[in-house]
Amino acid sequence: MFSLTVILFLVVSAFIFWVGIFVLTSNPFNTLSRVGAALLFTSSIFFLTGAFIYSAGSVEETRFIFKSSAFAVYLSAVLWCHVSVLLSDAPAQRKWFGVLVLGYFLGVGLSVLETSTNLVFDYDTLAAPISRFKFIFSKGPLFYPAAVFIVFYASLSSYNLLQLYLGAKDRAKCWFKYTFPLVASVLFTIGFLTLLVPFIFTHSALIKSIAEVVLGLSILLLAANVFANRLFLDGARSNFGREFVYSTITVFGLSIIYLGLIFIFNLEVSINKILFISIFIFVLLSTHTLYDWIMSFVRNIFYRCEVFIPRVTDEEISLALRNYNKPSRLEQSTLLRLRVVNNDVTSSVDRLRDLIKESITYFKLDDFHTRSRASLKYFMLKHIADQVEEGQILWDLGFEEYPLEIAERAEGRKPRFAITSPTDYQATSRNAFINLKKEAIHDLAWRISYLEKHSR
Repeated sequence: MFSLTVILFLVVSAFIFWVGIFVLTSNPFNTLSRVGAALLFTSSIFFLTGAFIYSAGSVEETRFIFKSSAFAVYLSAVLWCHVSVLLSDAPAQRKWFGVLVLGYFLGVGLSVLETSTNLVFDYDTLAAPISRFKFIFSKGPLFYPAAVFIVFYASLSSYNLLQLYLGAKDRAKCWFKYTFPLVASVLFTIGFLTLLVPFIFTHSALIKSIAEVVLGLSILLLAANVFANRLFLDGARSNFGREFVYSTITVFGLSIIYLGLIFIFNLEVSINKILFISIFIFVLLSTHTLYDWIMSFVRNIFYRCEVFIPRVTDEEISLALRNYNKPSRLEQSTLLRLRVVNNDVTSSVDRLRDLIKESITYFKLDDFHTRSRASLKYFMLKHIADQVEEGQILWDLGFEEYPLEIAERAEGRKPRFAITSPTDYQATSRNAFINLKKEAIHDLAWRISYLEKHSR
């Protein structure tokens, strides 16, 4: 049956993966966010490997798991170092550039060697079985160089973070910013060194378990610091309000219900079942968190016949439009991460308001009095930014299903965009209005993405 250990590995892996997705979507075009997300993804794979190992049913399955997941350990060490360098100033980043390039090259090389050969571990020879199908394989000729590689880059990240902490002018303000990543990095190094003990000295299941706990604590501490101190977000204005809480509860509620049903019905554990569960949970987390980005990408294809990754999502634009005249809420807008609103002498919020206004004006036609799709979309955006109620927008643009009192207040006047010609846009239903509104918001998102892409 599924043991609590397997369930725990799956839950921790899913949590770290979700934090990685959250970091990536908060500021997807920022280098620190992308490297931080990559570190969390590889760490998630490391914990997922634990679930597979504890579910293995043969030596062959255990061997396959170790080989296929080797890259997670090597790349995690280099990514730790890369994160510490990106948190440093520009001179330090230039100083360690060559070391990072070499690290990624060696990390990929060692991953390929361990996957395809017995040079790092002799997977054909068992040094000692820790428990049923939880084996320690014999050391290969490259075991010690590989171990030194991981310890070196993990220690280098701790050194860089220590230098950042010691060089901080205000220790009180830098307590969370540098201390927690430093502690997490040190724990990662200690955990890996502890994990080497069963391979080098004594084959102890207890020591192996302690190492796994320490490594897990280091990654969980790193993930927690994303929320405690906005680590990896680097200027992104992520909203941890009610919508974020509701979204989080929904995703993890579904995941826990699914895992709980498996545990309650006492299903037999196997590699195939773990693989299916992992794919299900990871797809659930990815699609839920990435939904706005995916839909914006798809609308680029259908609305504008263009294939490119947007810099902003339609939902971000819609929210900013609704809060256009509410500066306090715009201060929490995720659009404040954009370079195009941070390269002016005015405040970011004022620049964001100007950007929205200028982008809406971009769609204004010379002959904007005709009832064309383009004119209707322009006035939709303008009305939404001016906080005009939806019922009033429906009436003014000549759509149906507006509140009756609006027509009564009009005192016989016709809507500005009533249909008067066969060449006018003929659709007047509420569904047509909703679809046109989505298209208008996407056009605005496309324009702001274009400006961000070409900003310096």
